[in-house]
Amino acid sequence: MDSCVSALNAGDPDKCLEALEEYVTLNESKFNFDEDTSLISEFISAIVQYVSKEESSVKGRRLALHALRILTRQKGGFGSILNEEGARRLLNLAGFGYKGDQFEWPTMVEALKCLCNLTFQHQDLSPVIVKVEGALSYLLHLVAWKNTEYSVRFYASRLVFLVSAVNPSSRATVQEQKGLRSLCDGVMLALGMSQGEVGPLYDSVKVDELSKEDADLAAEMMKTVFNISMEVAKAEPTPEVSMAVAELVQVTRIILSSRAIMERADMSTLRSQVIYMMINMPRSCAAYFTPRSHSQFSTEKVVVFEHRDVTAAHHLIHHLDSCVKNLDGAHMTAAAGDSVVPVITALANCGRTCGPARRYWRARILPTLRTVDCRPDQGETLKARLVRLMTSSHTTLSSTVADFLFVLCKENAGRLVKHTGYGNAAGLLLQRGLLSGGSATNTGDYSSDSSDSDTEEYRESGVNPMTGGPGPRGQEDPFAGMTEEQKEEEAEKLGELFQKLEETGVMKVMRVGDPKPGDPKGGAPSGS
Repeated sequence: MDSCVSALNAGDPDKCLEALEEYVTLNESKFNFDEDTSLISEFISAIVQYVSKEESSVKGRRLALHALRILTRQKGGFGSILNEEGARRLLNLAGFGYKGDQFEWPTMVEALKCLCNLTFQHQDLSPVIVKVEGALSYLLHLVAWKNTEYSVRFYASRLVFLVSAVNPSSRATVQEQKGLRSLCDGVMLALGMSQGEVGPLYDSVKVDELSKEDADLAAEMMKTVFNISMEVAKAEPTPEVSMAVAELVQVTRIILSSRAIMERADMSTLRSQVIYMMINMPRSCAAYFTPRSHSQFSTEKVVVFEHRDVTAAHHLIHHLDSCVKNLDGAHMTAAAGDSVVPVITALANCGRTCGPARRYWRARILPTLRTVDCRPDQGETLKARLVRLMTSSHTTLSSTVADFLFVLCKENAGRLVKHTGYGNAAGLLLQRGLLSGGSATNTGDYSSDSSDSDTEEYRESGVNPMTGGPGPRGQEDPFAGMTEEQKEEEAEKLGELFQKLEETGVMKVMRVGDPKPGDPKGGAPSGS
């Protein structure tokens, strides 16, 4: 590092290139730095001065920024560039303010990588970048411009994501710069789509052959879309924003409708980000997720339910099944549980906002209870696995699964108990204050009719409400045929039994007007 600093300060072009090449080669895989912070700071200042000189070569600027990127893997010594002037210099090297038509793509990539590392390591840099007038607008332009080189688009997307992630207040600024529109255009460009082409008739086969590079680029942009969509949900969207969100929901549907993308191992990042996007899907755009089908029957590629194309919903439920198949309540790791939570959260949100998807999932997971041969947590069906997870030691997962099943039951306590048993549902019902039954106060898109109710079948099936398993069938009413006098006589016998239990000390009966246990006014029994 000393020799490199000396060469840069001396200014000899050939020696600078030689020193930089040597440093980059020797330290390419280095992540731990033993050098003194003052030396690192001196090296950083020398690099910044070198790349700012007009006479420095393209190769020299690229190598110098590569060396700077290596240094950004640690935190010390960056005081000279963690300010508006330093941020502007790096942005200029990334093409900001450039008036020509021949971009230095390799230099731009290295500058953007440096900014990404610095923003990640030093959160104070995010508001500085936002403060540079036109910087966010320029980065968003790189994301959506079709002539931008791939790596530049990728790291411009990552920088916008990092700025919006470490500095939530910047999300409104990104949106003011028409960020959602630019990101939507960028995602469609990466997927080979164009604006106005992503309607309900778009054939998802067109994205089946998507390359891993394009999928990763779309996923990187989707990460920022997720952050910005949280900001959009706070206020009434403009028509332009509404159109962008609607197109993004349609893009989500197209991706999830592709069997190839849902099954290919190299598409896992894109799948995850698309599912995250569904967590923030607004109700106003839910219809785009299950568009009306022009066919009444399902085909090999299209699943139709209630005259709606529910292919995306169908693939999602298969994805959920594969996610929970290997989860066991007794042996599940925390990491495995954490990976499933976003999927179930997205399904629950979609179920609240999209009626056709919820009804399709309910038909697949919680079919009508015509016969009950085992408890709901027994077996290897998706329903059984989900019910077992309701009592998992992974509390976040158990509450998320319970919430999803509650949504499938229209957030009605009675229906949830029918399908899962009171014991499995007790935790959620306690949290919602519904142990005695009833429905939650909700804003879900639930129809008022009872077309998906199975009350009569449930009564005939003889289910034990506590376990949700099989119970006595055809049991006669013990009070059938009894007169009112006989019923009163039985009630008196029951009262006498309670009195005997109290006299023997087995239990203490509270009567109307008695003070509550632990009430100071009632003279609660004191401990010895």
